[in-house]
Amino acid sequence: MRPCLVKRLHGSLLLISTLIVSLSGCSFSRDKSATADNSGVSAVFLDAHGNLTLPPGKVPGYNTLYSLIFSKQTQGCAECHLNAQALGGVSLDSYSSAKAHMAEIYQQTAGDQTMPPSGALPKIKQAFIAAWYNAGGPENDLDNGNAPAACIKAPGINPAFYDSACQPILPTAIYPGYNTLKTLVLQNKCLGCHYQGGKAEPLLDNYADAKASLDAGDIIKAVFQGKFMPKKGTLTDGERDLIGAWFQAGGPVNDLTAAEVPNPTPIPPSHPIPSPLPLADPSFLDANGQATVPAGKAPGYNTVYTLVFAKSCVQCHRVDHDSGDPDPVQVDDYEDARNSKALIEKEVMTRKMPPASIHQPLLPGQIAVVKAWVDAGAPLDDVSTQAQTQ
Repeated sequence: MRPCLVKRLHGSLLLISTLIVSLSGCSFSRDKSATADNSGVSAVFLDAHGNLTLPPGKVPGYNTLYSLIFSKQTQGCAECHLNAQALGGVSLDSYSSAKAHMAEIYQQTAGDQTMPPSGALPKIKQAFIAAWYNAGGPENDLDNGNAPAACIKAPGINPAFYDSACQPILPTAIYPGYNTLKTLVLQNKCLGCHYQGGKAEPLLDNYADAKASLDAGDIIKAVFQGKFMPKKGTLTDGERDLIGAWFQAGGPVNDLTAAEVPNPTPIPPSHPIPSPLPLADPSFLDANGQATVPAGKAPGYNTVYTLVFAKSCVQCHRVDHDSGDPDPVQVDDYEDARNSKALIEKEVMTRKMPPASIHQPLLPGQIAVVKAWVDAGAPLDDVSTQAQTQ
């Protein structure tokens, strides 16, 4: 081999070795085989299989957190957050430093989950940090008797907005601001779609757009009048109350007291849903009072509306209601329902409608009524099919 080539190879190997040494100081791929040194850790924080557990009333101290979460031996936070080379000035290998930075530790691990950079900590580890933070950052473990296990409360949010089970509620004499609403409701139920670059409008990931949507009535229409949002999952009573109180206070940025909102804006009433008509032919009900299609007959629109549309569809699909669908189906209008009969049949037969998150699935008899109506040409009134079968 030529001397110059040997020198080049030697130089390249030195460069690679240097890079390996440099990168090894802060691991990008955690060693799954690394385990914590559980010696000295109270057995109450470990189950029978050695996995972390947080019993009610027990609060881990810094020493327990360090052994189970922070230490280098667990490939944890102290890999990068050491006294001599602590990233961001946050050192975790001493109690005094960790206590001084506990709000940052809590916020970045259990709040916005920006740490560690490799991905969010498991929920149980977040709960450990939350319990430590909520107890004031003790150095040693605490026993709070029968107190419930710690919940993860977002930093900067008034604790009054959490109930005893750590769920969002509307406290007495306080109105939530956008920042509180975003943390407790929008982040979990809305921002998966309603964000800049997302797949739905209005935008709710910033105050200006959210306030504009509130003022335009879009949020109240979606949450209180039509109740068609969120499309995936449902709002709890506490979450709905928070949205309503934000509207009543005029959509402030920050929380307000009742004294600061002397004349709250009333929430507009829901649009009335058209009432079903009496059945012209009771034979479309079986012995148990459920929808059925009697032999030799096909239901008209009025029968379908009473047995199906009024029960499971008109809450969203009606003339005076904007569900946000670019091609809405309005089942409370005969002409519109007739013109949409093919789409209605498809959505019903494939069980896409009504959405399971909003209504119970249609019964077989209700599905049969819709299909019989479409097959008969979507008539307004009940018709006889005997002549068609003879």
